[in-house]
Amino acid sequence: MNTESEYQKITLTVGRWNYNYGDTIKDISFMGRLLASRIVREGDPPYEDNYGTIWEVYQSSHNKIVVFHKDWCRLVNTTDTANIKIYEDINEVEGDIPEGLFIELKQALGIDTVEYLDI
Repeated sequence: MNTESEYQKITLTVGRWNYNYGDTIKDISFMGRLLASRIVREGDPPYEDNYGTIWEVYQSSHNKIVVFHKDWCRLVNTTDTANIKIYEDINEVEGDIPEGLFIELKQALGIDTVEYLDI
């Protein structure tokens, strides 16, 4: 099980970065640890680095799962958004994050990810 020393202060910036109308962002903090992260780039070559989503999954010191995701774009006159969602249980997270990230999350928590067949 986790010890308190594994946790650290996590600070995330959430809100909207709107290049035409100004930012509406704030910082939030909690005690936690990073379990899994992934950058999902979208678009076809050569533009796949122009926009995407950053995913980070944390476990809070109160054993809640915190999912941070930021949709970003490098093009002019665009809006980036970032928010968090808090889950009571890992099973609630499935389907809300990319499948590969969910598998990485389960592995970080020591949950078996092998599908066993009774054949």
